Amino acid sequence: MSIPINPELLIMTRVLINDLDAVDFTDVRLSQTIGVAALQVAQEIDLAHDYTISVSPSGLISPDPVVTNTRDDKAVVLFTLKGACIIDQNRLQGATKNAIRIRDGDSEIDLSVGFRGFSDILKFGPCKAYELLKNDIETGSAFVGEAVLTPFSHEDVVTGTRGFFDGFRSRC
Repeated sequence: MSIPINPELLIMTRVLINDLDAVDFTDVRLSQTIGVAALQVAQEIDLAHDYTISVSPSGLISPDPVVTNTRDDKAVVLFTLKGACIIDQNRLQGATKNAIRIRDGDSEIDLSVGFRGFSDILKFGPCKAYELLKNDIETGSAFVGEAVLTPFSHEDVVTGTRGFFDGFRSRC
């Protein structure tokens, strides 16, 4: 059974994009965005359930990832973070259209500084959180690729009296 996007997903996304008091996005628009986000997430990550996703005017995700008996917290967080990321990317595109700089002699008007904050939001906001979470899920939260590097100064290697690795070879 397909059901409209759960209001919990809408509220979480509104919080992430700071769209609570003066609402910029209707529930229908947010539902469509979350539907698009869910499609992208489902393509990138193996989720606990096989979701049927539609970006129709009300947006549909089945089974509902918020319902208690099929609750999928990973999907809920990923869908909302990706939806907020899509919205922030679109806001950045809109802000760059208004970025102008006018200079006439010593006078200057620069409206381009206003959109620079959007790039910080993309670097450190929902987009970054989504990528970090996705990476953690894909790697099983393992510390992949980390190493302790230090100068090696074992006396046998430094003096050259005997091959350091020969001792290990003889034990095998």
